Amino acid sequence: MPPVSGNLRREAINRIETTFLGMKNEMNLDGSFTMEQANVKFTQIVRNIMDELNRNNELLTLLADVYTYDDYIFTHSFNVTLYTLAIGMELNINNKNLEILGLGAILHDVGKMFIPLGILHKPGKLTEKEFEQIQKHAD
Repeated sequence: MPPVSGNLRREAINRIETTFLGMKNEMNLDGSFTMEQANVKFTQIVRNIMDELNRNNELLTLLADVYTYDDYIFTHSFNVTLYTLAIGMELNINNKNLEILGLGAILHDVGKMFIPLGILHKPGKLTEKEFEQIQKHAD
């Protein structure tokens, strides 16, 4: 049995995708965007994942839970959040800190939304300039 339901997985990945794309589209001229709405949506995703993980007594089954049926960035963000929360729960981190940890996990690669797809999906070695662009996704 997977640690989270297929419905939660699909809902979370869809919410991550739509929120990331909305953030990209609503970016202000100065390169910033408002995180308030994203924070509310992501906090609910984190809480839902935490609830399902709390109901699953075998958190180590996460290691075998590798489903990929959606766009990489969104699925990857979900999986990183899932694994991060599971590890945090194993370490007995309190719920408030788990939420903060989960939000960080969801957002860890949001900057990739601003890297051209041609660079993100380029087969083979990146040029020095392309690699510099990839490194900027964490800025």
